[in-house]
Amino acid sequence: DVLTLALEAAAIAVGACLVGGAVGIGAARLVVPHVDPLPQYAPTTVLVYPWAMLVLVALAITVAAGAFAAGAVVLALRTNVAEELRVA
Repeated sequence: DVLTLALEAAAIAVGACLVGGAVGIGAARLVVPHVDPLPQYAPTTVLVYPWAMLVLVALAITVAAGAFAAGAVVLALRTNVAEELRVA
């Protein structure tokens, strides 16, 4: 159960990072040419994507999601559900 939930949470986090990154990169490609402060003097706008930081954040989110999901399962396994329902 722990491994399954951790993998599911990690997969959700990876999917969210991929979709969010794709939308962010697509939006940057549309917006950056319109915000150039001196288009007549400056060279053409160059988009620089921080690939290393994007990958690092995606990995960190994936590891964190898996760890929190595993922790939730461990806590749930140690809890007496019948007792919690009786008290509530």
